[in-house]
Amino acid sequence: LRAYYHLKLLLNWEKIVVRDQYITSEGKINKALSTRDEAWAFIIGDLEAAVGNLPIKQEATNVGRATRGAANAYLGYSYLTSAYENTAKKEELLGKAEQAFKAVSGYSLEKNFLSMFDGTNKNSAESIFELQFTDNTANGASYRTALHKWIAVGELGGWDEILPSKMLLDEFKKEGKIATTGRYDSRMYQTVFCNDPYFNDLKNGGVYGFTYDEIFGAGSDRASFRKYLPRTAADLDKSRTAVNLPLMRYADVLLLLAETLNERNRPAEAIPVINQVRQRADMPALPLNLSVTEVKKRIAHERIVEFALENTRFYDLRRWGKAKEALQAVGRNSFDPARHNFYPIPLLEIKSNDKIN
Repeated sequence: LRAYYHLKLLLNWEKIVVRDQYITSEGKINKALSTRDEAWAFIIGDLEAAVGNLPIKQEATNVGRATRGAANAYLGYSYLTSAYENTAKKEELLGKAEQAFKAVSGYSLEKNFLSMFDGTNKNSAESIFELQFTDNTANGASYRTALHKWIAVGELGGWDEILPSKMLLDEFKKEGKIATTGRYDSRMYQTVFCNDPYFNDLKNGGVYGFTYDEIFGAGSDRASFRKYLPRTAADLDKSRTAVNLPLMRYADVLLLLAETLNERNRPAEAIPVINQVRQRADMPALPLNLSVTEVKKRIAHERIVEFALENTRFYDLRRWGKAKEALQAVGRNSFDPARHNFYPIPLLEIKSNDKIN
C-alpha cells in the first residue's frame, strides 16, 4: 500500500516527498522533494518486496486485500511508465515491465462486463485490486458511497455531474456495427445509456425497466453513464450504495502488456493480446500484420472504450505525450503541458515543510 499511495502521488505531482518512515516528531515533517528517478526506485523497490511476500490468492476472510498479482500488475505499470520518462534505460525498463505483466496469472476476463461495476460481481475473476464497499452497517460501520448520484443524470435521480462526452460516444461507434451481435462494440451498451434501439427494446432491459424514449424523450441525444450505477432501480434511489470500484483489472494488464510488446517493436505478439480484450466485447480480431504505428492507434482506442470512467485516460495521454493534442481535439485549447501535466504543490505542504519552497 505504501508503494500504491506513492505511485498515485507520483502520477499526479511531478516531484513528491518520499515518506519511508513514520513521522514521530515535528522535525521529521521537513523533507526535500525527491527526483522522479528516486521516487520510481522507491516505489519499484516496495513493489518488488511485495511480490516476494504477498500470497498468490487471499483466503476467503481476506478477499479484497492485496495479492502478488496486484503487486506484479502495479510493478509492470511502474516500469512501463518510467520507461517513457527514462529514455536511456527504456529498453531495460520495458523488459522488466513485460516480465512483471506476464507474471500476473490466475485471472480471466469476465464475459459480463457490466457485472464488475453494478455491485453484482465484486472481486470478480478479472479483478486484481479494487476498492471495497459494503452495506454492512454493524457497530456503526459506514463503507458506502454516493458515487452513483454523481454519475447518474437527473432523469435517473442523479446530480448530472459526470456525463459521457461526444468524443467517447463517437469512439464507441468508430468501427461501426461490426460486433458479432450485429451492433456496436458491446462495451458501449454496458458503459452508457444512449439513444440506440438497444435501449428501446425492453427485452434488453431498457433503462431500469423503461425504454430510452420514456426516460429521456423521443429524439433526445442525452446520454448517461451506466458504469458504477447499481443494478436495480431501488438501489439507484438510495443515497448511498456499496458498489465496489475496480482499480486494476486483468484487461488493463493485457492492454499494458500489449503496449509494452509493441514498444519493444513486437506488434505481432501484441495483437493477439489485444484480441483477447476485443473478443470479450464481441468485436472481431485485429489482423496480425499491423505495423507498430497502427497497433499504437488500436491500443489507444481500446483503452478509451475499455476503461471509460476508470481514471486511466489522462495518465495514458501524458505517458504517450499526447495530452495537449487530445485536449485540443475536444476544444480544450488552454492546456499547456509544461504547466498542466501535473498538479502544483499544495500551499499547505509548502507551509508545513521547511524543505519545500
